[in-house]
Amino acid sequence: MINQNGKKQLRWNNKTRLVAQGFSQRLGIDYEETYSSVMDTTTSRFLISLVIREGFDLRLMDVVTAYLYGPLDNNIYMKLQKGFKLPEAANSCSREHYSIKLNRFLYGLKQSGHLLRKFGSRFVIIVVYVDDLNIIRTPKEILKNKILSRLQIEHLNNGILVHQTTYIEKVLRRFYMHNTHPLSTLMVFRSLDVNKDPFHPRENDEDFFGTKVPYLSYIGALVYLANHIRPNISFSVNLLATFSSCPTRRHWNGVQEISGCFSLTYPKQN
Repeated sequence: MINQNGKKQLRWNNKTRLVAQGFSQRLGIDYEETYSSVMDTTTSRFLISLVIREGFDLRLMDVVTAYLYGPLDNNIYMKLQKGFKLPEAANSCSREHYSIKLNRFLYGLKQSGHLLRKFGSRFVIIVVYVDDLNIIRTPKEILKNKILSRLQIEHLNNGILVHQTTYIEKVLRRFYMHNTHPLSTLMVFRSLDVNKDPFHPRENDEDFFGTKVPYLSYIGALVYLANHIRPNISFSVNLLATFSSCPTRRHWNGVQEISGCFSLTYPKQN
């Protein structure tokens, strides 16, 4: 959105990106290693707590078109794409008979992330002279960090708010739970009597849901949330996970109960 003479106008930027078909690569022939630098959730939570405790500033720096700079470690050939001009001496043959050799890694290749970690063309040098810090870096604006290891970060005046609102909404919509009636509790009332407990093992005459509902997939998504940002659902999710091999209507209702609690406790995005 741009503003010209007080009037708002839309400006579209069309981009074209050449992407390799990494799914066709063969291990040991086209690539060797695929590991790239990542950070687990435990480390990210520690860093966020350190920022809050010490009053540090959390910033994000992005490397523009990072996968287009480093050299390849294997011989990779691609089909000749539209727009590439053939040498005059090669015009006698069809374009289908020619291919191009990649000199640098490209988006889509399995080893691109690993090669980027080894390639040092993007850097940050911090020179400390007593109490003066000089930052030397490749041209790119350093922004306030809004995403850290899939955790959403909001910078407040008195601290940092960490949440996963976008992921929760995505999960609820994926399993058609976004219109679930809001509930204030994570579980229905349980009883010390095993026979009256709503989460007792499946009875012989009780219907087995099997693949009728995406029970395993939903439990996996809830386990991810419990381990990252919603430890309050850990007990409920772990209990329901024990029935993953034979879920019934009672257990699916328990999953819906957690969904209803999400509908009440997370801020929905407009």
